[in-house]
Amino acid sequence: MQDYAERLTEAEKQLLHVRHWLTCGSDLNGHEWLMLAQTISDADLIVREFQQLRPDYQMPLLNELIATLSEATRNFTNPDFVRSTTPVRRQNKRLFCR
Repeated sequence: MQDYAERLTEAEKQLLHVRHWLTCGSDLNGHEWLMLAQTISDADLIVREFQQLRPDYQMPLLNELIATLSEATRNFTNPDFVRSTTPVRRQNKRLFCR
C-alpha cells in the first residue's frame, strides 16, 4: 500500500506539470504532445491498478486532464502530432477523441 501511495503522489505531481503545459497554449510540437499524453496514460494505469484494491478511489486531476487533452486534440490532423502520439493512442484509447 505504501508503494501505491508513493506512486500516486508522484503521478499527481507529474499531472500538475501536464496541467501547466496544457494551459500554456496549443503551440506544442509532436514530441511535447507525446510527453504529455504518455504522462497522463502512465498516471491512468497507476490509478487503475490501485482501483483493483480500492474501487472507490478517484483522482479528479487525472479525469480533468483526460477530458482536457481529449478536447484539445479533438480536431488535430497535423501529421507530426498523429505520428508521434500513435503509441500512446494505442495504449490508452480514451485519451483522444477520434
